[in-house]
Amino acid sequence: MGLQPGPRPDIQRPADDNSHTLRRLAVHEAQDLSPFVADFHRWWCRQRGFTGNRLLAKSYVRWDPLWALRLGAVLFWLRFNMESSYDSLETHLDATEPYASIHLNLFSQGLGSPGIVPLERWQALTTSRATRTGQIVGVARHAYPADPGSTLRYQPAFAPLPPRHPLPARRRSTRWTSSSDRQPRITG
Repeated sequence: MGLQPGPRPDIQRPADDNSHTLRRLAVHEAQDLSPFVADFHRWWCRQRGFTGNRLLAKSYVRWDPLWALRLGAVLFWLRFNMESSYDSLETHLDATEPYASIHLNLFSQGLGSPGIVPLERWQALTTSRATRTGQIVGVARHAYPADPGSTLRYQPAFAPLPPRHPLPARRRSTRWTSSSDRQPRITG
């Protein structure tokens, strides 16, 4: 899984110094954490006084938590634009409270490969599951998946989405539990 069996001293020491219990999340694939993280972000949005009804689903290397925090949005990470990522998002949307808005950005790797989900299916998923707005942002429909410009359009695509909120102040942790059925294995 990429980590040593025991906690690293540089992590364990500050946890011990602050009376925190150190826990490890173990997953088979990084994408398996997405429902767990989305549940956390929805809870955190609501703790901040927002509805938690806006979902930002992003793929591959496009991960910008500051946009989500400023928009008061829930994050959902997709490994790529392939069938397994589509299934992961669809499963999450089936299992959670509906979102009013779903904004999806897909990484375009520059060529059509076997297993890539067509843009029309992604669009149908976002529009059918959002109670208000489902949209794909920053992707040129005529060029997908061979759209190298999508990397340059990624951040500007989120710029017009309102509203803007200040970044949250740093605070001590609060107890939270996930309602996701696909929780990672927690050890510690």
